[in-house]
Amino acid sequence: MSIGFGFDVLGGRVKYLGLADFGTGRPGVIAGWTNRTAFDAAMDFLVAPSGSIVLDDAVTISHQISFIVEFN
Repeated sequence: MSIGFGFDVLGGRVKYLGLADFGTGRPGVIAGWTNRTAFDAAMDFLVAPSGSIVLDDAVTISHQISFIVEFN
């Protein structure tokens, strides 16, 4: 999902862009009371799962604001 708009101000243009991504995220295993991702165990390598495999939900939201000035 995305949204964007722009308007002119002070001899330039202001632009906004918002992006959102909703979906499945990092693979992991159910460990006891909490979900634990395989990446939490070690930073340099992926540990083999020792329980039920899960995909935690992932939400990524980003915003970008630009001020554009043209020089002639």
